[in-house]
Amino acid sequence: MITATSALFNPLATTLKEPKNTSKIEPSHSASITPLTNPAPHKIEWQNNSIADNKQIEANLSRLASESPAAHKTADALLATMAKLFILVEKNELKATTTMLANYAPDTPKFSVVGQLGAGGFSRVMDEARHGDVRARNGQEPLTLREKVTVFFKLTYSTYFRETMEQIYNSPELKKLAADIVDISYLESKQFAPARGSSKERPLADELELYTFRNESKNDASENVHLYEQLKEVAGQITSSNAAKAGSSLTKVQNDREKPQHADSVWASAADLAADQRLTGRELVFAHYNPRNRADRDESQFGNLGPVKAFAALALEQTVVERGNGFAVWQVKEGTGFLEDAQLQHKPTVAGPSRTTDRFMTAARLLGSGLKSELGLSRPKGAETPEQSNARAETEMKELVRWTATGYLVDDNHHSMIEVNLGAANHGLSAQWGTALYSEPFSAPIKTDHFTVSSEEVMRASEQQSPVKVHYENFRYDLQGGGRAKFTPDGRIT
Repeated sequence: MITATSALFNPLATTLKEPKNTSKIEPSHSASITPLTNPAPHKIEWQNNSIADNKQIEANLSRLASESPAAHKTADALLATMAKLFILVEKNELKATTTMLANYAPDTPKFSVVGQLGAGGFSRVMDEARHGDVRARNGQEPLTLREKVTVFFKLTYSTYFRETMEQIYNSPELKKLAADIVDISYLESKQFAPARGSSKERPLADELELYTFRNESKNDASENVHLYEQLKEVAGQITSSNAAKAGSSLTKVQNDREKPQHADSVWASAADLAADQRLTGRELVFAHYNPRNRADRDESQFGNLGPVKAFAALALEQTVVERGNGFAVWQVKEGTGFLEDAQLQHKPTVAGPSRTTDRFMTAARLLGSGLKSELGLSRPKGAETPEQSNARAETEMKELVRWTATGYLVDDNHHSMIEVNLGAANHGLSAQWGTALYSEPFSAPIKTDHFTVSSEEVMRASEQQSPVKVHYENFRYDLQGGGRAKFTPDGRIT
């Protein structure tokens, strides 16, 4: 059942006063979705909305997803399944764990958005995923979905994950051993290809190409497919291509987006992020390690000249948190078929069809056997035949991963919901341009030992939810020195 209850931990409380309303916070193991705002029932109009109206709906639904037990358990199951695989192949839990950590957290801290989200702590995230959150919490604030999925993002895009899949791909013995974790038939559909950076002058060994961004859907990505047609002249001949047609891929082409001028200079104050509940206490502590937040730093970022020597803790309003949210570092190109289509159907856009969602779906499917078992989806229900059971479990798994991606990517405005939807549609789910995008996240109710979720319950919860405030206008685009700034011993930024 989905209900609307409490709020997430407020990082202001770690620095100023006692936390508010945190004594009963259980978003990651409770059986209910918990919006961040106090319940205030209101009627939602799902049809004939403006883009601004739909932006608000997406902010509400993605916040709902980011707190839902379904998304949290799916993220935990993805991480637990991946850990099982690494341990199986390594035959040594310590080696597998340390190698995962090395691929997750570099020796030199990165203070970009992904580095910032890594502040959750690898051991904490993995312990909760494998053993349950109560065991590891000990009164600490709950992990957010974005902290969990950041670990999944970094590990599945790591060399370690690819090389592990290559080992299984090339070993009949490992295929048998890993069959309960890895979808072997899906793995075998992948092929080796030249490594990135390989050339005639510097040939590199071929690598198993896990993320091909191939579209498996038999349907077009839009009813307005004509908008996506492109004509090019090649060797004197006019050729036509259309990435929205069945068999083509919007996430593979990636002609729909571009970087704005100040994409490398985005930041927000800790106070603004905390006010919108987009900063945990862990992230705040991590931000204090950023040289920009040294007590003796160069204060010109805030309009003061020269280094200021002081030892007092910085106020949250004066604490720099570097951010790389999709809306700030990408923009959809004017005149593209995708933008025209989205505007026609009053759908918000951020960064184009989501390659990240496409990668999430690919990694989840590679781990599909173990993931479905971990979530309890693979058990036959009712009078299902084995074929029906497998088809249902596959659909449920994909829809849960899409829901998790919505909570991760849309809640932080890396992508809009149609962009996430199109990334998932490459894997056989429906491309939902109409009201179904918001009203039908699940084709049928999903019931597991850990949670129950359905489109109807999500809609009921959203009706009880106050509008989520985003305040993205508070993000700034003048990060001193940009993302590659140098820091001198006396606190100056160059």
